Amino acid sequence: MVLDLRFITKPKTGEEIIKEFGGVAYSPDFGAWADLEYEDNGKEYKRTTMVIGNPQWSGALDLAILARGEYTWNWAYDPENDMYYLLVKWNNGLRLPIAFDKNGAGKMLNDPYAKQKFDIMIIDKSTMPKNWDSGDLKFVVLWDIEFKPHKNKKIIKI
Repeated sequence: MVLDLRFITKPKTGEEIIKEFGGVAYSPDFGAWADLEYEDNGKEYKRTTMVIGNPQWSGALDLAILARGEYTWNWAYDPENDMYYLLVKWNNGLRLPIAFDKNGAGKMLNDPYAKQKFDIMIIDKSTMPKNWDSGDLKFVVLWDIEFKPHKNKKIIKI
């Protein structure tokens, strides 16, 4: 019998999580909830979407767009800083940690919208442009995200 230790994980500290995900996690400079409309195969849909932005994500969004939407996501909690991280991994190896601090973007996780599945639109701007389809906005949309706060606020194993 061979024991594969790659799947035995211990809880990680916020520092370990961020080191694993590239060294830096930025909080959104901008965040808002929106009901965005989409069209797919001639059908129109309206979906609850968290829109978050930070210019620091511009280069990562270039690579995420090239990955053509193949990604996985997970939430992690850092008890030392009382902060959640959304950890996104694309199929091309790109990793993007997004910090949700309790006094900033983390407040959005307490909104009623966050109690059901929602989408997240990640943009490369500090604010949502008035004409967002002008062509200079980089963005990706993460579909069907679920957030469940931790009862004991223990770190998620990733």
